[in-house]
Amino acid sequence: MILITGGTGFVGSNIVDKARGKGLSIRCLVRSEAGFQSASGGEPLLGESSPLIITKKLILLR
Repeated sequence: MILITGGTGFVGSNIVDKARGKGLSIRCLVRSEAGFQSASGGEPLLGESSPLIITKKLILLR
């Protein structure tokens, strides 16, 4: 599984598309699930882009 920050933006959504096309499992860091609805795939991970917060969230998901 890979984590993509900004997966709902222009560049990020293209990265999500490419990764999904290669069969990769995607998790996208998003500020709100409402914004994630427009993303092309993946699993939402709600949060901000602080490295400490991201690390804590990823550890808790194991």
